[in-house]
Amino acid sequence: SHPFPYSSIPPPAMPQKRIRLDRVRQPAPSDASMARSVPRPSMSQYMHLSQVQIQPHRVQTMQMSGVAQAPRTQIVAQVPLGVPSATRIPHVKAAHQAGPPASVPALTLPQHSEDRKNEAPEVMVTLERFDVVCGRSTKVTELHEGNVRFRETIDRYRQQYRNTRKRAAKQVVLDQVMREVQSWRPGGRFLVAAERDAALATTKAFVLAKSEVAEEKVRKALRRDMEKIEAEKTRLRAYPKSYPEP
Repeated sequence: SHPFPYSSIPPPAMPQKRIRLDRVRQPAPSDASMARSVPRPSMSQYMHLSQVQIQPHRVQTMQMSGVAQAPRTQIVAQVPLGVPSATRIPHVKAAHQAGPPASVPALTLPQHSEDRKNEAPEVMVTLERFDVVCGRSTKVTELHEGNVRFRETIDRYRQQYRNTRKRAAKQVVLDQVMREVQSWRPGGRFLVAAERDAALATTKAFVLAKSEVAEEKVRKALRRDMEKIEAEKTRLRAYPKSYPEP
């Protein structure tokens, strides 16, 4: 009498399900597996290919001066089919040999330093009797004898300047005033104060004015209103003459 009478009896076999192989979905082969499955011929096998499978490749020969001219095209090698040719590989320019991009803007240097170099150096001059001092209104510009004579000359040409309508005719009147002032002796020059503050200018601190500055002074004087001029003359009569004589 065994304590476990059923321990030696094997369990009943389970029924197995039949699987049809034609219905099992196989995974799609990848490119790498397909490449490994295709046998690749060795280089020695390429050398034994027939002449029918060999195609000649033609390249352009360079024309060199001083050397006998070769035919325009010649067969340089017979490369078997399937082997890449060196003549077919496009030439790629190296990065260190490539030129700068066309979109890079050109550098422009400031022109201030060049303009200063080209300017003529300012030369100090002495204020003469009939020189005309340009600049803002000061005792020198109002009471100097050359400036007083300049205003009298402007009074004679003002009406003629206003009656002209064309710009060229106005320029003719302006040139007449300039020539008359330049004929005065001693002086006849248009000057500007050398200091930044014209009120501190002395008789020796003047430089020659540029032609543009002189013409602008004459043009503004010809455009001034007569009523303002009379009021200014009345104001100048009360001015004390306290600036040094030239």
